[in-house]
Amino acid sequence: MNRDRLITTVLTLTLLFVMGCVSAPAGHSGGGGSKAEARHKPVQVQPDDATVTSLVKNKISHKLSNKANDNITVTTSGGIVTLTGTVPGNNHREQAEKVTRSIDGVRGIQNNLTIEEDKPKKKKDGKKAQ
Repeated sequence: MNRDRLITTVLTLTLLFVMGCVSAPAGHSGGGGSKAEARHKPVQVQPDDATVTSLVKNKISHKLSNKANDNITVTTSGGIVTLTGTVPGNNHREQAEKVTRSIDGVRGIQNNLTIEEDKPKKKKDGKKAQ
């Protein structure tokens, strides 16, 4: 029974120590601000580019029609997301940009999406229409 009590005490003290270390923000050794304030300040973690790209692709696929999102390519570099490809209309282009802006970690957007109706039409024989 004493062994169980000792283990419980050690675990409790360890937990209290860890909570005390986590509650103080980096660079502060106490003083200035309460511990309650320090615990409620979220730590901002910038997602890496691959994560941002994945989140943007996922959200675009859920928010835009299949025809619109099938032709969109997403790349990210330094938090700047580039959208390329074609979409059926300007509303799809704007929606893709709006969806992209809503993702945490997006620092900027380069919207290079073109609208299908802006592309030269081809005749059924494969030649460009005049």
